[in-house]
Amino acid sequence: MIIADITKAHPGTEKFLLNTLKQQNERGKLILVFCLFAQLSTIKSLSDLQIQKTYDILDHDAVTHDIFIFIGELLKTADQQTVSIYSFHRNVLLLRKFFPENIETLHWPKANKKPSQWPEQFMPLQEAISKVAMVLEELEATDIISAIRASELRGYLTGKDKRFDKNYPGANSPGLISSLIDEAQSKGLLTKELKRNDPNAYIYMAKPTERPISNSKKIIESSISGMYIDVLSKNNLGPFSRIRNILFQELSAQINKQNHPTANEAINGAINSAKEYLTNNQKVHNGFPWRKVRVFLVTLLSRNAILKGNTEYFHYSFTTSSELVFGLQESWIEILESDLIYALVQHEVNIHIADIPQLSGAIFLSREDKEQDRINQLIMRLINEKKLVDDHGILKINIPDTKSQS
Repeated sequence: MIIADITKAHPGTEKFLLNTLKQQNERGKLILVFCLFAQLSTIKSLSDLQIQKTYDILDHDAVTHDIFIFIGELLKTADQQTVSIYSFHRNVLLLRKFFPENIETLHWPKANKKPSQWPEQFMPLQEAISKVAMVLEELEATDIISAIRASELRGYLTGKDKRFDKNYPGANSPGLISSLIDEAQSKGLLTKELKRNDPNAYIYMAKPTERPISNSKKIIESSISGMYIDVLSKNNLGPFSRIRNILFQELSAQINKQNHPTANEAINGAINSAKEYLTNNQKVHNGFPWRKVRVFLVTLLSRNAILKGNTEYFHYSFTTSSELVFGLQESWIEILESDLIYALVQHEVNIHIADIPQLSGAIFLSREDKEQDRINQLIMRLINEKKLVDDHGILKINIPDTKSQS
């Protein structure tokens, strides 16, 4: 049996794909088709096919779920059945992990790839894609929760490069931004998702492990920043560079109130105040992941003893969450920001001296000299505190020499 998932095929290529599959189907296996309702008119003239499922809109999760359930039910009645699945969906192709002895998954032929429609005379494609990558990294759009809408992308790109302004010659070409999003997606640099009954797609960075190696220096540089953000995000360390300053300001304001708050009250108050300010001023969208922001702040405060108690500074923990906070350690923001760099090295990220601009982009959303100087200051703090060592231009964890101490 063959499952032909064409839901993600480029318009106009569906018939070619299925015809090619039929020609290769020498044993005459049953071909079951999963497709969009809009694709039916293109393939209805083809024989020897069975339409198994149609979808009104493209929904990656629904397609994967339906194929998974279908195979599971099929194997209940015929456990010796072998199924070949053709798809463009990464998650569908990964279903082989659940049925390793019964299915094989195959990516559709590369003939499906449509020729680039990008106007190189307006801006080189590689340069344009690198700017998309920089925008998504700076906005920390790493998943569907923190994604931005496709319709918002032009505004962010214009902030990076005035050539994207609609008044610039060539920038108002129909479908320019849609074409750019498709090109970036085809190169594995972003993920685009549609939700039911909503034509305005959500876009966010593809995971670094899913990104192909590129010869473009600019894309490689942007991907380094993205990798830093991804590692921090996976370890509950934000970095929430867009809102971090506001969050820290609100934490300080909560702690400096006349009635000294508990550590819990300070954290909750800072989150609520930051949320109110940023939402009212339209600095964040309604779906902004505030729970993740709280986890980020809690994680930082549990790693660093910057909260001033009655007699000493303390880490946030189960036993200290109800303690009163009377202040913050001197240079506490620098302590917390340097800890983001330390965490990267802790998680075996190689930071070379040549990577300072990319590290600055990830931590401060800027690669200007001022922010790069701040990065250098944070690194020197970690070196002076003997947390890190400079090993010929590469940062490494400082491991004390216990033998010499004994």
